[in-house]
Amino acid sequence: MHIPYVIDNETHRLAGVLNEVFAEHAGRSIDDATAYFTVSGYAQMRERVAELMGEIKALLKEKPR
Repeated sequence: MHIPYVIDNETHRLAGVLNEVFAEHAGRSIDDATAYFTVSGYAQMRERVAELMGEIKALLKEKPR
């Protein structure tokens, strides 16, 4: 799988890219770093996340208000 250099949610949607990554890593752990995280965004990929058998380590940055 090719991960795009820029994920702008127009040309490449983050949920779509992560769903592909999670599908390739089913049964393993994954580390992730993201600038923004929303519950609605998580809802778009929770089924794939559930397929990961190992740990998910996430570095999150709070969205400014």
